[in-house]
Amino acid sequence: MKTQNSKLKTQNLLRIFTFLFSFLFLIFNSPFVLAVPPQISTPIQERVRLQQNTALQERENWATSEGELKEKIQQIREAVKEKVREKIQEVKKGVPRAYVGEIVQIGENEFTLENPKQSIRVAVGEETKIIGKAKQNLEFKDLKVGDFCIAMGYLGESETLEAKRIVVISKPKPPFRVVAFGRVTDISSEEKLLTVKNEKKGITYTIAVTDKTIITKKTDNKVQKVQFSAIEIGNRLVAVGTPTENENKLITAKIIHVIPGKALGQEKPSSSPTPEE
Repeated sequence: MKTQNSKLKTQNLLRIFTFLFSFLFLIFNSPFVLAVPPQISTPIQERVRLQQNTALQERENWATSEGELKEKIQQIREAVKEKVREKIQEVKKGVPRAYVGEIVQIGENEFTLENPKQSIRVAVGEETKIIGKAKQNLEFKDLKVGDFCIAMGYLGESETLEAKRIVVISKPKPPFRVVAFGRVTDISSEEKLLTVKNEKKGITYTIAVTDKTIITKKTDNKVQKVQFSAIEIGNRLVAVGTPTENENKLITAKIIHVIPGKALGQEKPSSSPTPEE
């Protein structure tokens, strides 16, 4: 019995030894090898590193640009808000206006300014600056009826000008114009000068014609604009303009109307009635 057990143990040991030997043989002689990560060359590693750095830099740049963009947008918003605030203040103050005219009535801290087109009430406050003709500072009490001035400020809904600045000036003289009537005795085409003589009054006028002078003449029963060259010696005309006194009474003409036909003695009598000088 003991001998049989010994044989069994021996057989088992042989089997175990055979299995271990076969297993080791397969491991060291198998055509399959374990997967080993490939080794990356140095240039490729450097390229990968640069790409990673570039991507990181781009993300940082984008974050910076986005921050700058948000800051600029915020600045624009603030600027728009400031403009809106200014507009609101202007609306509250009123519309900026300036009026020129004569003081016709003075009340308590206000006066009425009048010109040929309108009449406006002007309110004077503590911040209103009043300047006199000699550029001196004035007070409200220094103003008087008849003063001619420029009032600048804001016109409110009540049609009252809240004056910020008032400048007292000399009353401008109305433009002075004269009317000359007579016969053309001489023409200077180069200087555009006409010599016109009124026989009845014994006055000789020198009429200066400019590019702004309007010259009209009745032709074919219609009054039409004509050129300076259409005026002839002997024509009668009416000239309206601004005078400059000299020995010949120079007039810068605004309007000249040439009367058809020539003065008596310059043409044969006509059956049509004509104005006399």
